[in-house]
Amino acid sequence: MHRLNLTFQITETISYSTLEMAILRAGYTVFPISVRNSPAAVAHLISKVNVSHVFVGREQAIVDLSDKALKLLSEENTSQSVPTVSPILTFEDLYTPSKSDDDNDAVPFEKKNMEDIAIYLHSSGSRSIFMCIN
Repeated sequence: MHRLNLTFQITETISYSTLEMAILRAGYTVFPISVRNSPAAVAHLISKVNVSHVFVGREQAIVDLSDKALKLLSEENTSQSVPTVSPILTFEDLYTPSKSDDDNDAVPFEKKNMEDIAIYLHSSGSRSIFMCIN
């Protein structure tokens, strides 16, 4: 079973792209979900691919969407654990030089097989229920 992280897109694309690359570099699978989806659709997608962790942007609408989707997931599906949640770091968090930058060790690289899933995408759901694409 692969390790999966869900990300909600934010308006600041440099931080978002950095997060996606960091998740891939750490050996996890990325599942970016559009914030235009309903809480029910997000809960369905989380359940469908067994998401383990959710990174959420700091915009209130995104936080509300995440909270509602995870609440639905916990109410509807008792067999699957609700993913843990972390805020997405801001540009300043990531790219402002600090004294401790020199002390950080690189994350070891784990070479993947060509058959391993690196990223999930989802359909728009405009014609039927949302579908995951890997």
